[in-house]
Amino acid sequence: MLSTLAIIYHMQLLTIKLFSTPKMKAETAHNFTDWSTQLVNLVDNNKLSIAQLNINSYVQKAEEVIKILNFNVLDILMLSETKINENISDEAVKHPFYSVVRRHRTRNGGGLLIYYKLNIKLSKIEIDARYELISFKLSLKQNSYCSFLMGYRPPNDAQDDFLDNLEMKILSYNLDTDKLFILGDLNYNLLSKVTCGLVEFWAR
Repeated sequence: MLSTLAIIYHMQLLTIKLFSTPKMKAETAHNFTDWSTQLVNLVDNNKLSIAQLNINSYVQKAEEVIKILNFNVLDILMLSETKINENISDEAVKHPFYSVVRRHRTRNGGGLLIYYKLNIKLSKIEIDARYELISFKLSLKQNSYCSFLMGYRPPNDAQDDFLDNLEMKILSYNLDTDKLFILGDLNYNLLSKVTCGLVEFWAR
């Protein structure tokens, strides 16, 4: 079964819209339900719009991703669990309207891919060598900026190790002045206070 959650960020008002796509059978994935059109219809063209999707295989969803990008309404599209490695070239994932930042997967699952419009300026792009994390700063108007951490944690990876690394990343920011957004698929069950280290992490 395929299920995708899209998160649209309208940066000027810092509002967040959630859009959950319907589940569909794998063999019908390329018949295109209208979910991608619904996704871009959420975008306010007068604001900076950023979407994050867990796509569970770029190769299987490439047509859908390209369809979204072709609308040319999202300023940044972040994809997690792309499941592509260095054997998939940058040429294979490029798009004429967007620049690309990517982190290869090193085993089954994982992988990160970020598309951002050619007129968007990203700086201090860092790709973590051990954990699936990409961080960057996004320049806004009037010499302001905001920071992003995008990540993926495989379900079987140690929770504490990932959170320790995430904490180090967070502490590298001045949270008194930095606007920091954390996105991705971290595979934590927030309903479980026993097994979810993320609940305790945010309570620190």
